[in-house]
Amino acid sequence: MIPTHKRRSDRLNLTVPVAAEGLDARGRPFKDDAQALVINRFGGRIRLARRLRPGQQVLLVGPHARWPAVFEVVEMATPPSAEQAEYGVACLDRAEDFWGIRVWGKTETPADAKALLECQLCRTVGFVPLSLSQVEGLRGLGFVALPCERCKATTPWSYWELNVPVRTEGREDKPTVALHIDNFTPRRHRRVYVQLPLKVFSEKGGEEITRSENVSRGGLGFSSCCCYHLGEQVAVRFPYDPSHEIPGTRVRIVHGRPAEGNGNTVYGLVFEPRK
Repeated sequence: MIPTHKRRSDRLNLTVPVAAEGLDARGRPFKDDAQALVINRFGGRIRLARRLRPGQQVLLVGPHARWPAVFEVVEMATPPSAEQAEYGVACLDRAEDFWGIRVWGKTETPADAKALLECQLCRTVGFVPLSLSQVEGLRGLGFVALPCERCKATTPWSYWELNVPVRTEGREDKPTVALHIDNFTPRRHRRVYVQLPLKVFSEKGGEEITRSENVSRGGLGFSSCCCYHLGEQVAVRFPYDPSHEIPGTRVRIVHGRPAEGNGNTVYGLVFEPRK
């Protein structure tokens, strides 16, 4: 988002297929598939093969939106020469319902971790703070007991998984945008969205303590202020706990893209096969 706006919510590097409808920068109507690359409680960052101007409004619909929502373009996040431009957008409707995340957990003190979880009774989805012991419970049992405001009780919560329908339908009295996911390919490994401490060691001797953005059996994504090169091998300690040193795991950097707002880069890495 633009630097003059104070961030009001955590952000998630979560790729979500969406469909967009509106007028482009030349006033021409369009209906296109698009992607949200980063989301937060009030908006996000979308990639779209159209030129838009700050201040324009577009209709977006996503996998978890019952109806299209109106978003306003607040900035162009990539140069105009890019084949697919990226835009920071703010939701003018109820963004919690649009993304399907009803709880954005807040803590007075920094949490050890945050994860995208779902209540197994009422199916409420939340981006909630966790302790490292609760993360270990998730790894071992597959769920963690947390208070649920909707159930008004402590209930089991498990990692939430994005499910993408082929099409979203609307009512006759609502503006509609058909959501076609013709090119959507499910990931090879299930990906969970958890922000955990991570220590990275480069081949050149540098090291940093950062956080993961998502984790799968094949690799993970992490945010960094350092510069890594595609194909570079590094070692990671994950999750990082200074009181419990664990051996580093060899990984390889496979992609990177600028993060939203803070000048960092979000890197993707894969675990190297053991020799």
